[in-house]
Amino acid sequence: MRLHMEKIINSELPSIYRDKRLSRFLMICEIYKWYLSESNLDINDDFVNQAFSLEENKVLKLILKNKTKFENLISKFLKSNSLKWEQILPLIKAIILFFSVQISLQDLDGPVLISEALEISKDLIYEKKEVAFINAILDKISKFFKELNDYKGNKKESKI
Repeated sequence: MRLHMEKIINSELPSIYRDKRLSRFLMICEIYKWYLSESNLDINDDFVNQAFSLEENKVLKLILKNKTKFENLISKFLKSNSLKWEQILPLIKAIILFFSVQISLQDLDGPVLISEALEISKDLIYEKKEVAFINAILDKISKFFKELNDYKGNKKESKI
């Protein structure tokens, strides 16, 4: 993961995008750590408070507060793949959970966030089929929230 951080820092992306990507990567790492330890993410942890902005801490709190709801929603989209949430690797769970919440917030278009998820995934996951799996699930999540948003005419707050 250190190599991935260095790749982001040294990338040719404009600094605003590089900073966002690094921030997303670090938040995914925190969620991954949470899944590995099978314990709750500690939002009051000094590292979390110092490493992330107020906005990023809000996202982490939203994830913590709605983890089960999002996991249940994601699980509905796994049925066509004959998988259960518990069978998915912790890193893949972290990526899918994080970007599902980001998509639900609708700060950016779903396809933009999915593209970002895939860029991060390609650097962390070596199996192309797992990256394709992440793409497929996030695409379904994006369509779900787009339809929900079109129906409600609402923006900027999680619909879960």
